[in-house]
Amino acid sequence: MEAISADGMTAQLSEQTSIRRLDLNNFLLGKVCSKCNNGWMSALEARMKPIFAKLTANVALPMAEREVLAKWAMKTAYVLSCYLDPPVGRIPAKHGHQLVGDTFTLPKGVAVFYRYAADTRIWFSISLTLTVQGTDEEAVRRRYQNAYKVLLQLGAVQFMVMFYPDSAVEIGYAKSVATLAAANVDTVGEHPTDRDMPDIGDPTFRFMMSTEVRPSRNPKPVGRNDLCACGSALKYKQCHGAPEANRRPPPSRQGWM
Repeated sequence: MEAISADGMTAQLSEQTSIRRLDLNNFLLGKVCSKCNNGWMSALEARMKPIFAKLTANVALPMAEREVLAKWAMKTAYVLSCYLDPPVGRIPAKHGHQLVGDTFTLPKGVAVFYRYAADTRIWFSISLTLTVQGTDEEAVRRRYQNAYKVLLQLGAVQFMVMFYPDSAVEIGYAKSVATLAAANVDTVGEHPTDRDMPDIGDPTFRFMMSTEVRPSRNPKPVGRNDLCACGSALKYKQCHGAPEANRRPPPSRQGWM
């Protein structure tokens, strides 16, 4: 992904590995069964249509509509991630499975944001550009390798779906840049983006960098079903909460040696 500033300078944000073009009127994903496609997914799309009309008109949404938006954005990001199958940053299947049905609970550790954009286009990117606070460099690296951040733009609306595998963190976000749709992680509407981040003249880059992962200021006891803080992407009861002989091996680090 690249960001081009107003003065014509280009900032390389992440390594571009490949480009795959989609025919938006004719592509199928075999991993989606007909029952889901014609059932809860179709119903979700119908509920999202009037909400999307409000977004296009830059109208504020009530909380109930934000929850619908969040699940729709997560579902769309997951489907596109499956179709593209990127070498890093892919959304795991278990997160897709948790979306099935009529509930609006996001997978643990996921947050969804959106914003109204001045330009109009259809655009999708999987980016692993994250701002993370932490003192244990190796632990941060392990978690980063199981994280994901997806950006999607339809018309004049941009969406960001992000996940960081650590139950002991919170996500700070810049209210002046991003609006929180819903989250299954602690969030705080404050972030030094406007003050500390250099202005490279690209609103999309500012949106992408408008969130920050940091240690929770109100840490909670780790539950057996919480993600283990070591960054393995496993539940605590399967990782450091289990006897060493019964611990599951951590999932492979996507795209990393």
